[in-house]
Amino acid sequence: MSNANFNFQLISLLTRLAIATLFGAAAVNKFVGGIPGVVAYFQKTFESTWLPGWLVTLQAYQIAFLETLVALWLVAGYRLQFGWFFTGLVLVSLVFGNQVAMNFPAASGGIVYIIVVCIGIYVSRFDRFVLGPKPSAASADGSGIITQRLKDGQVQPTSSGRERGR
Repeated sequence: MSNANFNFQLISLLTRLAIATLFGAAAVNKFVGGIPGVVAYFQKTFESTWLPGWLVTLQAYQIAFLETLVALWLVAGYRLQFGWFFTGLVLVSLVFGNQVAMNFPAASGGIVYIIVVCIGIYVSRFDRFVLGPKPSAASADGSGIITQRLKDGQVQPTSSGRERGR
């Protein structure tokens, strides 16, 4: 394993833990404060916007559970690239809501987290600190070309992105 790959593994792990901590703390605060309080806050925040009340209420009821799911998913590392993509979708919904509510500082901060998610998606292919199947090994030179090992020991590039034994 090259030093660069090991560094990417550490970057992936630390990024996962940082974002998982952020989402976990946000979820705990919502559960401790009570879901009805979260719903009331969302409804008051968005009452003068063009978003339908039923949609705001739905988001308010589910956000604490989504944040918990994101935190646990990133810590576990199971199907990590998909977990990062899901995290990005949750963040996009939060940034969108902040934009609609004209809370521009929070929306701008959310964009930074979306950039971190993009970094997480990129470095997750190097991460070996995961539950379940390990991501495909990227080439040692950092080119990102995924290979498969054939019966005769030769290595050839694969288009699927997964290392397969034949």
